[in-house]
Amino acid sequence: MPNPDLLHGATWNRIDLPGPPEAGTVPLRWTEIGDGGPLVTITCGVHGDEGPWSAMAVRRALSRASGDLTGRIRVVLAANPTSVAADARTSPLDGLDLNRTFPGNAEGSHTERLAVALAEIVEGSDLLIDLHGGGSWCVNAFTFRFPGSERFADAVGAPFVVDMPIRSGNLAGHVSEHGSKIVAIEMGGRSVDELLWKDRLADGIERILAEAGALAPRLAAPERPSTQVSDLSVVRPAHGGVLVPELRQDAIGSVVPEGTLLGTVHDLGTMEPVEELRAPHARTAMLLIRPHVCVLEGGAMTYVIGRAEG
Repeated sequence: MPNPDLLHGATWNRIDLPGPPEAGTVPLRWTEIGDGGPLVTITCGVHGDEGPWSAMAVRRALSRASGDLTGRIRVVLAANPTSVAADARTSPLDGLDLNRTFPGNAEGSHTERLAVALAEIVEGSDLLIDLHGGGSWCVNAFTFRFPGSERFADAVGAPFVVDMPIRSGNLAGHVSEHGSKIVAIEMGGRSVDELLWKDRLADGIERILAEAGALAPRLAAPERPSTQVSDLSVVRPAHGGVLVPELRQDAIGSVVPEGTLLGTVHDLGTMEPVEELRAPHARTAMLLIRPHVCVLEGGAMTYVIGRAEG
């Protein structure tokens, strides 16, 4: 009987990139399973503070696929290794945002060279699944739906879906320019429900792989379609201080009425409330939430919201 874990015993390829003096090089690891059929590449950790939950979800999805491989699956579990290790959005080696650096520069800084290597790994993919997430400071729950790739986004089963044009400079734009389909998922992050969101993301990954013809279908379609969201915006406090959230992790993926209190910012020195953050739309979609009490600066990304259609 074959081992159901499709990554069990996989050979991991390695690309060594220039690194810090004490290490010499930084390894970028990737693997490919399957032989023939459509090629689907999965990337995790392009932003390092979003990486672990996505990587866990990929392992979860491929560990229960029961060997029903009908295509090729290429996997990069830590696309930005130094960033993932630092639990930071960008690499500590140069501070550049990898997802604003494509197609990169083979003679540039660490992140620019990393973009070149990653672009080579994803080259030739029929579909790219680019996994992001709320990260170490927040949790989120939506999928970007790109032109021509709508059916893959709809297969995820995320609470919300946001139509997004193709843009140059990021990984999605780069692979689209070379003829690949793309689905980008923003799901998960640090909260008491992080493992539940990991399992939900794993289901979405498996459905996409089946929709793309890389895995035999096993899961049913999502119980309900994703709610379409428009007018995406970021809620940022005018004042720095201590955020005490009113809506916490159980509100992610929900729709709340206009005027709902999202959270209150308190003065750092006196703990007096100085600002209330409230929902602006009649049907406000909660796409990203900071679920914990935290200290933040004025202008910090605190919530991502939109107008829920329907």
